[in-house]
Amino acid sequence: MRFKKTAAVLLLALLLLSCNTAFALNIKADSNAKISLFSQLNNYHTVEVEPVSSRAEGESTVYAYDVSNLAGVTYRVSKDGFITQAGYIDAENPIDIEVVFDKQENAQSCENNVEVINKRLENSVLLGVNSKNFVHLQVGEDYSYAAYRAAWQIVNRDTGNIVIEPDFKHRTVYGEGCVFVKDLGSVGNARDNRVTITGQKEGLAIIETVYEALDISGDSRYTGRYGASDENRSGILVVKVGGESVSLDWGVKWDSERDTLYFVGEGGSLKIKPSVSDDEVDSISVLNIASGKEFESVLKDGEAYSVPIGNGNNVIRVNLKSGREDYLVVRGKRVTVSIENTAGRKNVKAGDTVNIHIDGLYMPIPKMSAVYNPYRNKIVYTDTSLTEHMSKAHQYDLSASNSLSVAVPSDFEGDVYTLSNGRIYTEMYCAQDITHRDITDSGVDTNVKAVLIKEFYSVLPDIEIKLSQDDALSGDVNLDGKVNSRDIAVLQRQVMGSEEKNESGDVNLDGKVNSRDIAFLQKQILGNEV
Repeated sequence: MRFKKTAAVLLLALLLLSCNTAFALNIKADSNAKISLFSQLNNYHTVEVEPVSSRAEGESTVYAYDVSNLAGVTYRVSKDGFITQAGYIDAENPIDIEVVFDKQENAQSCENNVEVINKRLENSVLLGVNSKNFVHLQVGEDYSYAAYRAAWQIVNRDTGNIVIEPDFKHRTVYGEGCVFVKDLGSVGNARDNRVTITGQKEGLAIIETVYEALDISGDSRYTGRYGASDENRSGILVVKVGGESVSLDWGVKWDSERDTLYFVGEGGSLKIKPSVSDDEVDSISVLNIASGKEFESVLKDGEAYSVPIGNGNNVIRVNLKSGREDYLVVRGKRVTVSIENTAGRKNVKAGDTVNIHIDGLYMPIPKMSAVYNPYRNKIVYTDTSLTEHMSKAHQYDLSASNSLSVAVPSDFEGDVYTLSNGRIYTEMYCAQDITHRDITDSGVDTNVKAVLIKEFYSVLPDIEIKLSQDDALSGDVNLDGKVNSRDIAVLQRQVMGSEEKNESGDVNLDGKVNSRDIAFLQKQILGNEV
């Protein structure tokens, strides 16, 4: 009996001792680098772990940590002029970390090299503001918000959801002096993803938020380089300081971050019909952030306004006769449409089936731990007979996988078969009571109640399938009646400029002869050989 009591006491002591055992961990880096260790308390909420000691080793510094629980622990080492290095601590097999900045690289480069999920990476920014990305303040009034990486977060595993965030920067791109921008740091493991703006003087300001590239190592399926934010997908906040506020009915269902206006060529247009019960529209203007310095007037198009939208972020302004204003941020994106005739001919006849792919699409709603999880994404079009055509469903890689198969009716008599009303259909599991615009400093609990949302987003360009009775083979660039490596050689010379370009070189039927046609033809020939 005494032995049993002694064994029980010993077991209890060992359990208590194990609960209080701290894991020793060292992180070594250049002495002029900032070393940080974080423990994730909640999604989007971490706390920094303080080192118990530090020591110099030559030109490096070693920080020593004692951590009671390594689950959800991440590290971050940053140095001015270099890409930040970050990663995940292996809770099962922790090892000391040494970070070496061996060469300077461009932290603003958008290039991703995380091969496992490269198709998912889109390098966009989300702001925790509202569906218009517009706020109205008075002089002296504050407004705070946070920024997030999209469309694919930096996580250790799909189900693990330990998040590492990039380093953010905020700058005024219009209306300097109207607002004061103050970085608040982060409650996550980023640098400066939270910001407060204060109205300084009456006027209009536009704040742009971007993030820098980040190298990820450690215990993760998804290690590698996560590029900086795409200059055409940065976060834009419009701030009106002073005056009266107004909220218009824009006459179009639009979300500044979920919707994108896609177009082929130099630009597209978004048709709006703004109205308000107690006032009238006086004028409408638009500013393209990338190319414009001032707002440009938009003329009325019948009962509505066709607002020209360029590549990147655009800001639409509506001036009412009372002097009040409202704003809407609209993202535009140039895409490439490829059409392949499955009959093997370059030209399409009535009765043929074509495969259509759009290169350059973004997921309307990103994956965000405990907030969003896309389930299915499809592109949807309507043909001239009002028949709806829908691509196969894909969860995360919409940009790479959106092929649409369309059969031209055998009795169609026109010269152009048009697909219109293009949209992106999305099914998404969403936290029941929260979006990325509702995340607080305490973060989001993993155990959320999810609901399935089904919705259409964005505007896709009309697709015109030109019909012809010509039986020319698709890919027969040298017009010898065959499609083989000789056609690739001719096409390469056309693209390089040593041989004159002609219509036969436009293999993917996007109206241009370029390297995309070479890649398309190589894939076509390989597929035929297989």
